[in-house]
Amino acid sequence: MEETYEEYEEKCREIREQNEKLLKLFENDMASLSPKTVQKHLDNVDFYINTYLLREEALTMEADVMWLDSFLGEFFIRKCVWSTPGTIKSTAASIKKFYPFLFF
Repeated sequence: MEETYEEYEEKCREIREQNEKLLKLFENDMASLSPKTVQKHLDNVDFYINTYLLREEALTMEADVMWLDSFLGEFFIRKCVWSTPGTIKSTAASIKKFYPFLFF
């Protein structure tokens, strides 16, 4: 049985709430960095986990590390007008910092 749009939206809402808690913890973990750097990392990770992973299905970032290649190698390059080699590198660095944080 396929899920309804309302069920999809409810799952996304629940995932966003969980993601918000993790982003707050991530922010606290980066307290030694400059506020500008912290905000950039948060924005980059937020875009990946709350926009990209929820755009077609309600995917959690824990279960979907495999989507990173598609995100950075295709979606970000083709769909994000602001993508440059620098923003791709910055976004990858943010995500690379975020995932190890989850395991501590």
